[in-house]
Amino acid sequence: MAPITQILLLPLRVSVEAENVANEAVTMLREQKSIRHFRWSMLLQEDNKLCIFVDWDEKSALDRYIQSDAYQQLLQFMNSQTTEPITSHNVAFGPYGTAVLDNKGGHGTSPVAEVLYMYFGGVQTESENFQDTATTTVQQFLRKIGETATGMTGESSIGWILDEVEFKGEMCSACVLVVGWQSVESQLQFLATEDFKSALPIIASMQGFRGAHKTCREIAITIEHGVFPSALFINGAEARNGGERRNVLEVMSQIAGRIF
Repeated sequence: MAPITQILLLPLRVSVEAENVANEAVTMLREQKSIRHFRWSMLLQEDNKLCIFVDWDEKSALDRYIQSDAYQQLLQFMNSQTTEPITSHNVAFGPYGTAVLDNKGGHGTSPVAEVLYMYFGGVQTESENFQDTATTTVQQFLRKIGETATGMTGESSIGWILDEVEFKGEMCSACVLVVGWQSVESQLQFLATEDFKSALPIIASMQGFRGAHKTCREIAITIEHGVFPSALFINGAEARNGGERRNVLEVMSQIAGRIF
């Protein structure tokens, strides 16, 4: 089966340290041999929100883990560190494309990864080829902005949440777009350009498009990767990364009409 990425959002209590929470989560996940990568970063403008990406070999491995006592212990620990229950989504990136999230201790291609959720509802989403058609349109959008955006790294990934999620009171299909950038500044500067605004209709005109999130709570975020915590979980083994961790997750500002 295809790999799967579990995305977790934790609104941490003020009194807890994000790095301690992340390292404890790594410790609790260490025995899960089906995990490929574990990544985390904080929201820049909301200091107490932690975002975690866990890459699994396949969905069946994640499903087994979710049914286990070990997962309940992880949830109990995480919820003890948060002001409200965590949010969890399982995303199938095709092809397996979370390399855009790898900055390799500051030596990777994409120092910044923009993560955007787009929502689709109505009967249009029930057609057999809906996701394939929508993915093709999102790829067209990426090519369009890539023609003029000087800060894009060329790395990107498109995936779909496996289950429907609620958006503005409606159960919707959700597409997750990850785009690599050279810096937060280059991404924000491009959002203000006419070139970007002229590309928005490609997305806004898609059948069944309902909108996208604009706040970190609703998970429209930009992650700037530094070195991860001291333990990085890769392919069932622990890898060490030295250096300074950078808390640099920036919430996207409101940019245009229906998109946000």
